[in-house]
Amino acid sequence: MDPVARTTLLAVLGLALCAVLVSCNVALVDITVTVGPLSDMNTPAGQSVTGTVQGYVYTPTGAGGGDGAPAPPGVFATPIPPAGYGIPTTSVLVGLQGGGTDKRPDANGFFMFTGFAADLTPVQVRVEFPSGAFTDLVTSVPITPMDFQGFAVLQVDLQDTEQYRNNARDIRSIGGMTVNMNLSASQSALARVFVSGRGDLTRDTVQTDETAFIVFESTLTAGQTRMLQDLRPLNEARLLALATPGLGNAMFFVYLVAEEPLHPENGVAVSMTGCTMFFKARVSAPL
Repeated sequence: MDPVARTTLLAVLGLALCAVLVSCNVALVDITVTVGPLSDMNTPAGQSVTGTVQGYVYTPTGAGGGDGAPAPPGVFATPIPPAGYGIPTTSVLVGLQGGGTDKRPDANGFFMFTGFAADLTPVQVRVEFPSGAFTDLVTSVPITPMDFQGFAVLQVDLQDTEQYRNNARDIRSIGGMTVNMNLSASQSALARVFVSGRGDLTRDTVQTDETAFIVFESTLTAGQTRMLQDLRPLNEARLLALATPGLGNAMFFVYLVAEEPLHPENGVAVSMTGCTMFFKARVSAPL
């Protein structure tokens, strides 16, 4: 054999052997990733119109501009991207200009900030692209009035949990989970907890949208508090898919819907506190 070829062959074999040795020194370890306690969720009993700052971030899919220049990304009110735009395929952060916590939009580009007066003037929103794929922008977003009677929503971004973030690259699967939480009601109520990868659902649409699924329901009497420990959620597999890297967006939205048992059109006041989720993950780790 030619000396050069022989040297090359030995080098390739050496690299392959190293790869085998490295792979043999990696083990699969089971860990529990704790998410929470989440922020308290409270559903108002009567009509409660609150201003929300919400929209969809879309990025250009082509040139777009009449002069041939690339079209800029933007914030739109429609769940369907306009012509020439699509759901971002790069990382996006959305925040309120002047301060506050930045949020990642959901898998459809949607974001929402609550707690504004319904009659306020538009709010300045900052959209950042950490990858540098697009230029950051600041744009004005109008206030959208939304009735939260018997309804509450909470965004859970697993990337905000340090333990999850530090292990995300090594998570091979998530095989189960349990939930601890407390539910209390001021009057008789049917309380249901839904989860979805979408953040733009309402009290009505969360109960019918194909992306949403129920994880818990309970009938509460007036003044009752239920302390739930080690609860296995309904539709557990779908929730695990949202939490598994590479399958979901490492993000989901928790929806609390509370109604009078005999008159579901009437929302009631229910509180969900101390909600903590325990994901059983299998991660790869060096020996």
